[in-house]
Amino acid sequence: MTLIHERYPPTYRQEIVQRVFRVTQEGRSMCLVGLAGVGKSNLLTFLERPEVQDLYSEFIAKRTHIVRVPCEKDTDSPQSVYRSLLSALVRTLNLPHPDRRRVGDFEALRDALDLYCKYQSQRVVFILDEFEQLIRTQPPTLFEALRILRDDHRTTSNLAYVLVMHRMPQVVVGQQPFVKSRLFEIVRNDIYSLGPYTKEDAYAMLGALCAKTRLTLSDLEKDRLYKLSGGHSGILKSIFMAMHPYFSNFSVRKIVRLAETDPEVAAACKHIWEHLHIEEQFALSRLVRGASLDLSMVEFLQKRGLVRPGSWGELFSEVFKEFVKGIEIG
Repeated sequence: MTLIHERYPPTYRQEIVQRVFRVTQEGRSMCLVGLAGVGKSNLLTFLERPEVQDLYSEFIAKRTHIVRVPCEKDTDSPQSVYRSLLSALVRTLNLPHPDRRRVGDFEALRDALDLYCKYQSQRVVFILDEFEQLIRTQPPTLFEALRILRDDHRTTSNLAYVLVMHRMPQVVVGQQPFVKSRLFEIVRNDIYSLGPYTKEDAYAMLGALCAKTRLTLSDLEKDRLYKLSGGHSGILKSIFMAMHPYFSNFSVRKIVRLAETDPEVAAACKHIWEHLHIEEQFALSRLVRGASLDLSMVEFLQKRGLVRPGSWGELFSEVFKEFVKGIEIG
Protein backbone atom coordinates (compact mmCIF):
# COMPACT_ATOMS: atom_id res chain seq x y z
CA MET A 1 0.00 0.00 0.00
CA THR A 2 1.26 3.48 -0.87
CA LEU A 3 1.33 5.57 2.30
CA ILE A 4 0.89 9.32 2.55
CA HIS A 5 3.59 11.12 4.50
CA GLU A 6 5.13 7.67 5.15
CA ARG A 7 2.48 6.64 7.67
CA TYR A 8 -1.11 7.34 6.59
CA PRO A 9 -3.10 5.05 4.25
CA PRO A 10 -5.06 6.94 1.56
CA THR A 11 -8.31 5.98 3.34
CA TYR A 12 -7.14 7.41 6.68
CA ARG A 13 -10.09 8.95 8.57
CA GLN A 14 -11.95 8.89 5.27
CA GLU A 15 -15.41 9.79 6.57
CA ILE A 16 -14.33 12.83 8.57
CA VAL A 17 -11.89 14.00 5.86
CA GLN A 18 -14.71 14.00 3.31
CA ARG A 19 -16.93 15.84 5.76
CA VAL A 20 -14.37 18.56 6.48
CA PHE A 21 -13.81 19.19 2.79
CA ARG A 22 -17.52 19.13 1.94
CA VAL A 23 -18.57 21.49 4.71
CA THR A 24 -15.82 24.04 4.14
CA GLN A 25 -16.25 23.99 0.35
CA GLU A 26 -19.79 25.21 0.93
CA GLY A 27 -18.38 28.12 2.92
CA ARG A 28 -19.65 26.72 6.21
CA SER A 29 -17.57 26.65 9.36
CA MET A 30 -17.45 23.66 11.69
CA CYS A 31 -16.14 22.29 14.97
CA LEU A 32 -14.25 19.02 15.48
CA VAL A 33 -14.29 17.63 19.02
CA GLY A 34 -12.10 14.72 20.04
CA LEU A 35 -10.71 13.11 23.18
CA ALA A 36 -7.18 14.09 24.16
CA GLY A 37 -4.68 11.90 22.33
CA VAL A 38 -7.27 10.47 19.93
CA GLY A 39 -5.33 11.65 16.88
CA LYS A 40 -6.54 15.20 16.19
CA SER A 41 -3.02 16.40 15.34
CA ASN A 42 -2.51 13.44 13.00
CA LEU A 43 -5.76 14.32 11.22
CA LEU A 44 -4.72 17.95 10.79
CA THR A 45 -1.31 16.90 9.44
CA PHE A 46 -3.12 14.64 6.98
CA LEU A 47 -5.52 17.40 5.87
CA GLU A 48 -2.61 19.74 5.18
CA ARG A 49 -0.89 17.39 2.74
CA PRO A 50 -1.20 18.50 -0.93
CA GLU A 51 -1.48 14.88 -2.06
CA VAL A 52 -4.50 14.41 0.22
CA GLN A 53 -6.23 17.38 -1.36
CA ASP A 54 -5.43 15.90 -4.79
CA LEU A 55 -6.82 12.56 -3.64
CA TYR A 56 -10.08 14.24 -2.57
CA SER A 57 -10.31 16.54 -5.58
CA GLU A 58 -14.02 15.76 -6.00
CA PHE A 59 -14.63 17.34 -2.58
CA ILE A 60 -12.14 20.22 -2.51
CA ALA A 61 -11.35 22.77 -5.24
CA LYS A 62 -7.73 23.39 -6.23
CA ARG A 63 -8.10 27.04 -5.24
CA THR A 64 -8.62 25.99 -1.61
CA HIS A 65 -5.80 26.48 0.90
CA ILE A 66 -5.72 24.81 4.31
CA VAL A 67 -4.12 27.15 6.87
CA ARG A 68 -3.42 25.54 10.25
CA VAL A 69 -3.05 27.83 13.26
CA PRO A 70 -2.05 26.49 16.72
CA CYS A 71 -4.00 28.36 19.40
CA GLU A 72 -2.24 27.14 22.55
CA LYS A 73 0.45 29.82 22.33
CA ASP A 74 0.64 33.56 21.56
CA THR A 75 -2.87 34.07 22.92
CA ASP A 76 -2.32 36.90 25.38
CA SER A 77 -4.55 39.32 23.42
CA PRO A 78 -6.80 39.45 20.33
CA GLN A 79 -3.96 41.25 18.52
CA SER A 80 -1.65 38.29 19.10
CA VAL A 81 -4.28 35.99 17.60
CA TYR A 82 -4.64 38.22 14.52
CA ARG A 83 -0.85 38.14 14.12
CA SER A 84 -0.84 34.34 14.39
CA LEU A 85 -3.55 34.05 11.74
CA LEU A 86 -1.75 36.47 9.45
CA SER A 87 1.64 34.77 9.90
CA ALA A 88 0.13 31.36 9.16
CA LEU A 89 -1.63 32.75 6.08
CA VAL A 90 1.53 34.40 4.76
CA ARG A 91 3.63 31.30 5.45
CA THR A 92 1.17 28.84 3.88
CA LEU A 93 0.52 30.92 0.78
CA ASN A 94 4.08 32.22 0.46
CA LEU A 95 2.88 35.83 0.39
CA PRO A 96 4.83 39.01 1.16
CA HIS A 97 4.30 40.01 4.77
CA PRO A 98 2.14 43.17 4.99
CA ASP A 99 3.15 46.16 7.07
CA ARG A 100 1.01 45.87 10.22
CA ARG A 101 2.35 49.14 11.61
CA ARG A 102 0.45 51.08 8.98
CA VAL A 103 -3.02 49.67 9.61
CA GLY A 104 -2.89 47.50 12.75
CA ASP A 105 -3.05 43.73 13.21
CA PHE A 106 -6.74 43.15 12.50
CA GLU A 107 -6.86 45.38 9.43
CA ALA A 108 -3.65 43.85 8.07
CA LEU A 109 -5.23 40.40 8.34
CA ARG A 110 -8.47 41.68 6.82
CA ASP A 111 -6.63 43.30 3.92
CA ALA A 112 -4.67 40.12 3.22
CA LEU A 113 -7.87 38.04 3.17
CA ASP A 114 -9.55 40.60 0.90
CA LEU A 115 -6.65 40.45 -1.52
CA TYR A 116 -6.52 36.70 -1.61
CA CYS A 117 -10.17 35.64 -1.18
CA LYS A 118 -12.01 38.53 -2.81
CA TYR A 119 -9.76 39.78 -5.59
CA GLN A 120 -7.92 36.56 -6.42
CA SER A 121 -10.95 34.30 -5.79
CA GLN A 122 -9.01 31.88 -3.61
CA ARG A 123 -10.58 29.98 -0.72
CA VAL A 124 -8.97 29.90 2.73
CA VAL A 125 -9.86 27.39 5.44
CA PHE A 126 -8.39 28.34 8.82
CA ILE A 127 -7.96 25.28 11.05
CA LEU A 128 -7.80 26.65 14.59
CA ASP A 129 -6.17 23.90 16.66
CA GLU A 130 -6.72 23.85 20.46
CA PHE A 131 -9.42 26.49 20.00
CA GLU A 132 -10.73 26.09 23.54
CA GLN A 133 -7.60 27.91 24.70
CA LEU A 134 -8.97 31.01 22.98
CA ILE A 135 -12.39 30.54 24.58
CA ARG A 136 -10.77 30.42 28.00
CA THR A 137 -8.40 33.37 27.58
CA GLN A 138 -9.82 35.78 25.02
CA PRO A 139 -12.50 38.47 25.32
CA PRO A 140 -15.77 38.16 23.35
CA THR A 141 -14.51 40.85 20.96
CA LEU A 142 -12.15 38.32 19.37
CA PHE A 143 -15.00 36.00 18.37
CA GLU A 144 -16.96 38.93 17.00
CA ALA A 145 -13.91 39.93 14.93
CA LEU A 146 -13.50 36.39 13.56
CA ARG A 147 -17.17 36.40 12.60
CA ILE A 148 -16.72 39.75 10.81
CA LEU A 149 -13.84 38.31 8.78
CA ARG A 150 -15.98 35.35 7.75
CA ASP A 151 -18.94 37.61 6.86
CA ASP A 152 -16.71 39.65 4.57
CA HIS A 153 -16.67 36.59 2.29
CA ARG A 154 -20.05 35.07 3.04
CA THR A 155 -21.41 35.48 -0.50
CA THR A 156 -18.36 33.85 -2.12
CA SER A 157 -17.87 31.09 0.48
CA ASN A 158 -14.15 31.83 0.31
CA LEU A 159 -13.43 31.84 4.06
CA ALA A 160 -14.29 29.16 6.60
CA TYR A 161 -13.12 28.03 10.03
CA VAL A 162 -12.56 24.58 11.49
CA LEU A 163 -12.44 24.83 15.30
CA VAL A 164 -10.61 21.86 16.84
CA MET A 165 -11.23 21.14 20.53
CA HIS A 166 -11.07 18.53 23.29
CA ARG A 167 -14.49 19.38 24.72
CA MET A 168 -17.83 20.40 23.31
CA PRO A 169 -17.72 24.19 22.83
CA GLN A 170 -20.87 24.62 24.91
CA VAL A 171 -19.09 23.61 28.13
CA VAL A 172 -15.77 25.48 27.85
CA VAL A 173 -15.70 28.40 30.29
CA GLY A 174 -14.42 31.82 29.27
CA GLN A 175 -15.21 35.45 30.01
CA GLN A 176 -18.72 34.70 28.84
CA PRO A 177 -20.33 31.52 27.43
CA PHE A 178 -19.03 30.87 23.92
CA VAL A 179 -22.55 29.87 22.90
CA LYS A 180 -23.55 33.55 23.15
CA SER A 181 -21.04 34.58 20.50
CA ARG A 182 -21.87 35.16 16.85
CA LEU A 183 -18.97 32.88 15.96
CA PHE A 184 -20.75 29.96 17.64
CA GLU A 185 -23.81 30.67 15.48
CA ILE A 186 -21.94 29.59 12.35
CA VAL A 187 -20.62 26.30 13.80
CA ARG A 188 -23.49 25.20 16.02
CA ASN A 189 -25.07 23.01 13.31
CA ASP A 190 -21.76 21.50 12.22
CA ILE A 191 -20.18 20.06 15.37
CA TYR A 192 -18.66 16.62 14.78
CA SER A 193 -16.97 14.13 17.06
CA LEU A 194 -13.63 12.64 16.11
CA GLY A 195 -13.85 9.08 17.36
CA PRO A 196 -11.13 6.46 17.87
CA TYR A 197 -9.39 4.85 14.91
CA THR A 198 -11.12 2.33 12.71
CA LYS A 199 -9.55 -1.10 12.57
CA GLU A 200 -7.89 -0.26 9.24
CA ASP A 201 -6.36 2.97 10.57
CA ALA A 202 -5.21 1.25 13.77
CA TYR A 203 -3.54 -1.51 11.75
CA ALA A 204 -1.78 1.13 9.63
CA MET A 205 -0.50 2.84 12.79
CA LEU A 206 0.75 -0.46 14.19
CA GLY A 207 2.40 -1.20 10.86
CA ALA A 208 4.29 2.09 11.05
CA LEU A 209 5.37 1.34 14.63
CA CYS A 210 6.52 -2.14 13.60
CA ALA A 211 8.53 -0.72 10.72
CA LYS A 212 10.17 1.80 13.03
CA THR A 213 11.09 -0.85 15.61
CA ARG A 214 11.82 -3.58 13.03
CA LEU A 215 9.24 -5.95 14.45
CA THR A 216 6.44 -8.05 12.99
CA LEU A 217 3.02 -8.52 14.59
CA SER A 218 0.44 -11.07 13.54
CA ASP A 219 -3.05 -9.91 12.68
CA LEU A 220 -4.23 -11.65 15.84
CA GLU A 221 -1.83 -9.57 17.96
CA LYS A 222 -2.81 -6.38 16.14
CA ASP A 223 -6.49 -7.13 16.68
CA ARG A 224 -5.95 -7.68 20.39
CA LEU A 225 -4.13 -4.34 20.73
CA TYR A 226 -6.82 -2.58 18.69
CA LYS A 227 -9.69 -3.95 20.78
CA LEU A 228 -8.09 -3.35 24.18
CA SER A 229 -7.03 0.21 23.29
CA GLY A 230 -10.43 0.92 21.76
CA GLY A 231 -8.60 2.36 18.76
CA HIS A 232 -7.41 5.38 20.74
CA SER A 233 -4.14 6.52 19.16
CA GLY A 234 -2.41 7.54 22.41
CA ILE A 235 -3.37 4.40 24.33
CA LEU A 236 -2.56 2.16 21.37
CA LYS A 237 0.95 3.54 21.00
CA SER A 238 1.68 3.43 24.74
CA ILE A 239 0.51 -0.20 24.99
CA PHE A 240 2.67 -1.14 22.01
CA MET A 241 5.75 0.43 23.56
CA ALA A 242 5.03 -1.15 26.97
CA MET A 243 4.78 -4.63 25.43
CA HIS A 244 7.67 -4.17 22.99
CA PRO A 245 9.37 -6.49 22.13
CA TYR A 246 7.81 -9.31 24.18
CA PHE A 247 4.23 -9.26 22.86
CA SER A 248 3.67 -12.99 23.36
CA ASN A 249 4.35 -12.66 27.11
CA PHE A 250 1.27 -10.49 27.74
CA SER A 251 -2.14 -11.94 28.56
CA VAL A 252 -5.28 -9.86 28.11
CA ARG A 253 -5.40 -9.20 31.84
CA LYS A 254 -1.76 -8.14 31.94
CA ILE A 255 -2.36 -5.70 29.08
CA VAL A 256 -5.41 -4.23 30.82
CA ARG A 257 -3.42 -3.77 34.02
CA LEU A 258 -0.84 -1.68 32.16
CA ALA A 259 -3.12 1.22 33.08
CA GLU A 260 -1.86 0.70 36.63
CA THR A 261 1.60 -0.76 36.12
CA ASP A 262 3.11 1.17 33.19
CA PRO A 263 3.77 4.93 33.55
CA GLU A 264 3.35 5.70 29.84
CA VAL A 265 0.04 3.86 29.51
CA ALA A 266 -1.20 5.51 32.69
CA ALA A 267 -0.10 8.90 31.31
CA ALA A 268 -2.04 8.31 28.06
CA CYS A 269 -5.16 7.50 30.07
CA LYS A 270 -4.62 10.46 32.40
CA HIS A 271 -4.27 12.76 29.39
CA ILE A 272 -7.78 11.78 28.29
CA TRP A 273 -9.21 12.06 31.80
CA GLU A 274 -7.84 15.52 32.55
CA HIS A 275 -9.38 16.97 29.40
CA LEU A 276 -12.89 15.69 30.19
CA HIS A 277 -15.60 17.83 31.69
CA ILE A 278 -16.34 17.06 35.36
CA GLU A 279 -19.79 15.74 34.42
CA GLU A 280 -18.21 13.33 31.94
CA GLN A 281 -15.74 12.17 34.59
CA PHE A 282 -18.55 11.63 37.08
CA ALA A 283 -20.63 9.66 34.55
CA LEU A 284 -17.73 7.38 33.62
CA SER A 285 -16.89 6.81 37.26
CA ARG A 286 -20.47 5.69 37.88
CA LEU A 287 -20.47 3.40 34.85
CA VAL A 288 -17.33 1.48 35.83
CA ARG A 289 -18.84 0.93 39.28
CA GLY A 290 -21.99 -0.63 37.86
CA ALA A 291 -24.40 2.29 38.06
CA SER A 292 -26.83 3.03 35.24
CA LEU A 293 -27.15 6.36 33.45
CA ASP A 294 -30.10 7.92 31.69
CA LEU A 295 -30.37 7.38 27.95
CA SER A 296 -29.45 10.96 27.01
CA MET A 297 -26.15 10.76 28.92
CA VAL A 298 -25.27 7.39 27.40
CA GLU A 299 -25.97 8.75 23.92
CA PHE A 300 -23.82 11.81 24.68
CA LEU A 301 -20.92 9.62 25.87
CA GLN A 302 -21.26 7.49 22.73
CA LYS A 303 -21.08 10.60 20.57
CA ARG A 304 -17.96 11.69 22.45
CA GLY A 305 -16.33 8.32 21.76
CA LEU A 306 -16.14 7.40 25.45
CA VAL A 307 -18.73 4.60 25.28
CA ARG A 308 -18.98 1.97 22.59
CA PRO A 309 -21.73 2.57 20.00
CA GLY A 310 -24.78 0.38 20.54
CA SER A 311 -23.86 -0.46 24.13
CA TRP A 312 -25.52 0.67 27.35
CA GLY A 313 -22.36 1.75 29.03
CA GLU A 314 -19.27 -0.17 27.89
CA LEU A 315 -16.28 2.15 27.86
CA PHE A 316 -14.48 2.35 24.53
CA SER A 317 -11.32 0.75 25.95
CA GLU A 318 -10.76 -1.92 28.59
CA VAL A 319 -7.42 -0.31 29.43
CA PHE A 320 -9.00 3.10 29.98
CA LYS A 321 -11.78 1.46 31.99
CA GLU A 322 -9.15 -0.02 34.32
CA PHE A 323 -7.65 3.44 34.76
CA VAL A 324 -11.03 4.97 35.62
CA LYS A 325 -11.65 2.27 38.21
CA GLY A 326 -8.63 3.50 40.12
CA ILE A 327 -9.90 7.08 40.39
CA GLU A 328 -12.01 8.26 43.30
CA ILE A 329 -14.46 11.11 42.68
CA GLY A 330 -16.04 12.76 45.69
